Amino acid sequence: KPEHYLNPVVRGLSDKEAEAAVLEHWKMQTNLGTASHLAAERLMNSVEEPVAGVETETEQIRAFLREHDYMAPLRTELSVYGTRDGKPTIAGQLDAIFEDTRDTTGRSLTLVDFKRTNKEIGPGGPSYGKKMIGELAGRPANLHVKYSFQCHLYAALLSDLLEPGFQIECALVKLHPSLDSYEYIPCENLRAEASELISRLSNGLTDQMLERGLVQKKRVREGEEDE
Repeated sequence: KPEHYLNPVVRGLSDKEAEAAVLEHWKMQTNLGTASHLAAERLMNSVEEPVAGVETETEQIRAFLREHDYMAPLRTELSVYGTRDGKPTIAGQLDAIFEDTRDTTGRSLTLVDFKRTNKEIGPGGPSYGKKMIGELAGRPANLHVKYSFQCHLYAALLSDLLEPGFQIECALVKLHPSLDSYEYIPCENLRAEASELISRLSNGLTDQMLERGLVQKKRVREGEEDE
């Protein structure tokens, strides 16, 4: 069984010291994750201004952009949302939208979510026997399914803002200084399930969701190493 990623952080510490060390570790990872996203945003907008502390991640982003030069950045940090009776019921902010320049129609897009983590976020990632519920019932509750669903929720919301005919693919780009290079990971196709959830939310929050505490403020980039 692999060692828990926090074991090196708390080894040899008292309970009180361990709690403080974990909180400090999470704070540091959050700052590094935020810095990595800032570096990505600057590079995609042709702003050559280095971000301190994430030099390796910045080079991984450069490599991704260079090796996928057919993908032209269209928008970064774009907010999307769905409403019911004029009031938002679901919202999020996607990292980047790219246009596939190989498609002369200009209607092939890729939604990319940058993840700074050393955890396994590919389709074979661990779920420890846990299963998803709701629209994703029965699927393994691993990070790949969670992140894929997140991206397809964004994509479904974005589709509502576009003219008909656009095709939106979703992918994760994994960054971390422990990696030799970035990893490009296509998302599982969960668009139908994402659309079902948005439709359900647009028709009102169910009593069951409220009773089970599933309606809560979304933690930013929940489950990432930079949380």
